[in-house]
Amino acid sequence: AFPDSKRPLLFIAKTDDRADEIATRLARIGFDNSLGFLEGGFETWKNAGKPVEKVTDVQPSEVAKLLDEGADIQIIDVRAPGENNKHCIAKAVNIPLQARNMDKVQKDKPTFTYCAGGYRSLVFMSAALVAGLDYTKAHNIVGGFEAIKTCPAMEKHLKYTVCPKTGL
Repeated sequence: AFPDSKRPLLFIAKTDDRADEIATRLARIGFDNSLGFLEGGFETWKNAGKPVEKVTDVQPSEVAKLLDEGADIQIIDVRAPGENNKHCIAKAVNIPLQARNMDKVQKDKPTFTYCAGGYRSLVFMSAALVAGLDYTKAHNIVGGFEAIKTCPAMEKHLKYTVCPKTGL
């Protein structure tokens, strides 16, 4: 299940402005119970010796190589159905961020997420980690679908329902 949207959140941000931006973005997807943020950001946390787990960023060409090799990986497109229906990675499962559905996430597989530009996929991956995905298997495709569709190595792995040049 997706983490409870009413659960109080405390997040890390370097500045008040960044904290406000994060709170606004979380509220847009229903997480509107932000308690505050860690002043000084990630460096403060790390310098205090607190545990650190992170999602690994990967380039689209790295994902293409894995697909070419037939690797047993899971790719999740977190964009809205209207975005996914136009074009996507053929092997990807569409689990829109707004759907808040972690039931389709196979927690035992290396998992790669993408959205249009990279922000929603990180939010989704954070929720997947809270829901039990091993952080060593968590990967975000840098640049989202905008980078994926311009990567020559990914071309054969894409599925289009509209013309990529004309949008028709």
